Amino acid sequence: MAVTSNMSLPAGQHPGASAAAAPAQGNWPRAKVPADQEWARQWCSVDAEDTLHQPSSAPVQWTTVNLGEVFPGVPTPLNWAVLAAGGERGLRGALFSIGVYGRSDLRIPDDPGERTIGIMWGRAVANLTKFREFADRSPGNSGDAMEAQIFGSNETQGGSHPQYGRYPFVVAKMPFAAIQKRRKLLALSSETQRWWEQAVFPARAHDRLAATELMWDAHRRIAKIFDPHNVMMMVALAVYTPVRALTESIGKPELATALLYTGDTEESKTVSDLWALSRGQIPLASFLRHHGFHGPRENEVSSRVWREDSTPVEKLMERYRQMDDSENPNLAGQKRMQDRHAAEATLMKSLSAAGRVKARLLLRLARHYVPTREMGRDAFLKGMDVVRCTARVIGADLVRLGLIDEVDDAFYLTPFELTELPPRLRERVTLRRSNRARYEQLEVPQRWSGLVEPTQAVQHELPEEVRGMGVSAGVVEGLVRVMLDPSDDDLEDGEILVCRTTDPGWASYFFIAAGVVIDIGGPLSHGAIVARELGLPCVINAKNATRQLRTGDRVRIDGTSGEVEILARASE
Repeated sequence: MAVTSNMSLPAGQHPGASAAAAPAQGNWPRAKVPADQEWARQWCSVDAEDTLHQPSSAPVQWTTVNLGEVFPGVPTPLNWAVLAAGGERGLRGALFSIGVYGRSDLRIPDDPGERTIGIMWGRAVANLTKFREFADRSPGNSGDAMEAQIFGSNETQGGSHPQYGRYPFVVAKMPFAAIQKRRKLLALSSETQRWWEQAVFPARAHDRLAATELMWDAHRRIAKIFDPHNVMMMVALAVYTPVRALTESIGKPELATALLYTGDTEESKTVSDLWALSRGQIPLASFLRHHGFHGPRENEVSSRVWREDSTPVEKLMERYRQMDDSENPNLAGQKRMQDRHAAEATLMKSLSAAGRVKARLLLRLARHYVPTREMGRDAFLKGMDVVRCTARVIGADLVRLGLIDEVDDAFYLTPFELTELPPRLRERVTLRRSNRARYEQLEVPQRWSGLVEPTQAVQHELPEEVRGMGVSAGVVEGLVRVMLDPSDDDLEDGEILVCRTTDPGWASYFFIAAGVVIDIGGPLSHGAIVARELGLPCVINAKNATRQLRTGDRVRIDGTSGEVEILARASE
């Protein structure tokens, strides 16, 4: 029996109450915005009518690559307000922690063009100019390396421009920050798991005022998590790049996949627990209590995750149940560890004595920090799930008060609006729903400079050739399954999964696939890290693979070179 929760109510209705029971207009109690969260007001009120289009004419480069993982498609205004504000604040805190930014850089600028992330025509975008700038301030890093590893390619003309003035600060602060922030993230991860369980099993906040207080607590925690999470991203970049360079220097780039295996990511645990669930070793309720914040489009707060609707979990469980016991992920993990030892032995034979000492230190750091990046993602997704839960409680009460028409209208309001209840909420929701629907019909390029004009989403004629970046070694041949959403769960064992982007909810489907091709991302994107952990050949940054390939095509993918060879079209 699926565990479901349907909060969509007719206008003016609320569980256990009727529209007639609503207080007189304006006489309801209002919550207060916590003083320590006032910093986010400028972020949420750039444009009171349209929070999903904040253009800037500044001559900087923007790109949709990478943030497509965090904001799949067009986010709801609440999703953008909470996650983007926390992300911007956390990134600035991280850059200060490692010495790249000074204290004056901690404040979020009023001009969207001066921020590290923004949103235009409903698409979350990264300020590539800013990202390259802070990479150029770091010794051992560069704007070119940052662009290639985080954004999947390097198309910027003119190369990197090192800013040596910040080097002494980074040298002094980064080693300490790497150790301290990892410890902090480990502590936050454990604490957030307990907090999330207490908040949603069962829902701790049953009335609007309590839910509002808990929503702001989630807002606070998300920004707090993003600080060490982003430090881990920077450290992971600093150690991943030389590991890949080391394997390329001995002519064996494919070794990087095996060398970086740890078996200790949050996604590996989800797959292992799902396998145990399929074998009757743990109950569904226990699985959901640990992993229930995952689900289709889990990065979007208006979606319904596994704890609200367990149907996708039950379907996955059936898929896993049909797999042979020899495919147990724990057995596969043992084999992956043997492969890691063999790859390390091969590497060491090719190096001098001094090179072996350096390589061992480098591998230790990479295995220490690269998986930790996924721990931060896991933690802030739990925070977003608490926002999801509280928004539906608040929305139900606003329906009862006659301020909005549906519970999920709450996702079209910002945390400040849900707290202070300004006039004309219904009109704001209507306008923002309309804007979001319009943006979903538009397209923007993957990168541009300054302002950009969108185009209508149409099917363009695309070349036959599909190519991306190899980020997890291996060559595999199979039938394609194009999936735009993990809830489209027709993936069969041994097929090649082709998707636009991924979030942690996709990991359970990776385990079924024989290989993965992803439109958006780079070597340290979520999909790439999970593919390496599962030993799955993966090509990322394939740009339009979801449109160039069709379900039923037979392809061969090379997770080292990034080549995707079309062997036969489905119609043939």
